[in-house]
Amino acid sequence: MRILATSAVLSIVVFSVFFIYLNLDSKKNAYAESESTVSTASDNILNFAAMPVSGGVKLLWRTSAEVDNDYFTIERSNDGVNFEAIDNIDGSGNTQQAIQYSYVDESPADGINYYRLSQTAFDGCEKTYNPISIKLGDGASSLSVVNVYPNPLNGDFLLTYRSDNKANTTVEILNAEGKGIYTEMLKTDSGVNVYDFSNKVKLNQGIFFVRLSQGKSKTEPVRFVKK
Repeated sequence: MRILATSAVLSIVVFSVFFIYLNLDSKKNAYAESESTVSTASDNILNFAAMPVSGGVKLLWRTSAEVDNDYFTIERSNDGVNFEAIDNIDGSGNTQQAIQYSYVDESPADGINYYRLSQTAFDGCEKTYNPISIKLGDGASSLSVVNVYPNPLNGDFLLTYRSDNKANTTVEILNAEGKGIYTEMLKTDSGVNVYDFSNKVKLNQGIFFVRLSQGKSKTEPVRFVKK
């Protein structure tokens, strides 16, 4: 199985971009590309997403920084309750750089697959993150919300969604009563897209929903909470 971990080195003035090739073991090869950053988030996983590819399901995640991070464990489930570990991915130990990782699950099941990510530190302490899901095979939607991160949220948040088509996409934020309080048109690429809601919408405490549409194709509203 082949693993690709990629990141880019950025600063206020960009001096260089470099790639680090890592030999993880006889089964794994990875690339890392780093970008300079200082993390202010208490949770270092910025995003976790899944997208269908010809070889299976590609998982992508990004860390804002890492402290004593030994490895990640990728878990898969068919029912969203009972998970099994399918592989371990080396972490980057200690770094203040943002690192992007990717991994291809070559044996997903038809229908809905749930994936969960956990981190294990050098001292053995573990942290498990909320699962995401993706639908494969007949009936798979051409447009779907992958996740809202973080959830619950305190301020700014990221929306990750998947589209089979390159098209304009309307994103709506609905309140608990289903009334639209924010709408924007997004330019969407085929595959996984991430939209940053920083400074876009101010939400009071409560329950909200996000919904996407492309013409007649609409997603089901996805619930999130503002603390």
